[in-house]
Amino acid sequence: MIVAESRIPPGASLLLIGSGLYWILSSQLISSFTVLTPGLFQADQLGGSLITVVGVVSATVGLWIVKVDFDELRALFSRVDGWIFTVPLALVAADVYLTLIVLSTNSQIVELNPFVSSAISIGAAALIPFIISYLALSQGLGLFMLRVGSYLFRSLEVLQISSIRLHLRSSRFWTG
Repeated sequence: MIVAESRIPPGASLLLIGSGLYWILSSQLISSFTVLTPGLFQADQLGGSLITVVGVVSATVGLWIVKVDFDELRALFSRVDGWIFTVPLALVAADVYLTLIVLSTNSQIVELNPFVSSAISIGAAALIPFIISYLALSQGLGLFMLRVGSYLFRSLEVLQISSIRLHLRSSRFWTG
């Protein structure tokens, strides 16, 4: 059986899911960016709703095609060096853990993102969607960067082979 390569790049669905969840969770924060978009969302009450709808659509499309990323992750994790591909997940876990530890032990440090700080004050149940969003974004970006790196490596090999051929042709020209 021949399996055709998917036209969906690995990591796309996890990036869509992670960013969609974050847009949904932070729609009010995003719509309050007056420096980036002065007056855009303040004049129209539907601005926050627009961001939420974009987040829902993004997460839905990501969930629709998530099988591509799960198949890619399963193939990567089953390799001998598969543990390396868990690094993005470990970095997310360490970041969230250290953020929570530092914020809970030092009262002088303040979280600047108001939604993250309110989620921290509410408790673990409010942090779970942020953690899922962060995990999906980091692993999706890792998968996507593997594809980009593979493409760049193949391009470099093609350039090196072309350079060697050009060098051989020019040396034959000069040596007669």
